[in-house]
Amino acid sequence: VLRLRGGMQIFVKTLMFVNLSPADYNADETAGSLTYASRAKEITNSATKNDESAEIRKLKKVIASLKKGAAEEEEVAGEGG
Repeated sequence: VLRLRGGMQIFVKTLMFVNLSPADYNADETAGSLTYASRAKEITNSATKNDESAEIRKLKKVIASLKKGAAEEEEVAGEGG
């Protein structure tokens, strides 16, 4: 179940199709496919919200400050020329 903003939910399923062969010369590939499918069946995922950490917010403020300073320097340089 994926939970979205506003309490909405999305139900998600993942499907895997495995191709099997009755031919004896494909026995190794068929066994490998079944092993892989068996392992893949055990995988579980949980949806999480990627919140910005305090460090990321701090770095964004620093970038904004630097951009503002660069824009002011360009403005001053443009007036002097």
